[in-house]
Amino acid sequence: DGQSYTLERLLDAIAHPVNGRLSLVVKNFSSVTTITVDYAGGLRYPHLERIADTADHLAGIFAPRVR
Repeated sequence: DGQSYTLERLLDAIAHPVNGRLSLVVKNFSSVTTITVDYAGGLRYPHLERIADTADHLAGIFAPRVR
């Protein structure tokens, strides 16, 4: 919406995209580019869920190391 970045504005834009699109003006050093993202899914908070009857690989990764 032509406003500078704040976390609150970004979250609001994701939660309520205009016409299902997010429009971002991105500055990379002296270059400025407008990027349009088609998105209408609102805010999402992904998480991991264990699949029954499969190996628990994360338990081994997060286990304390024994010296």
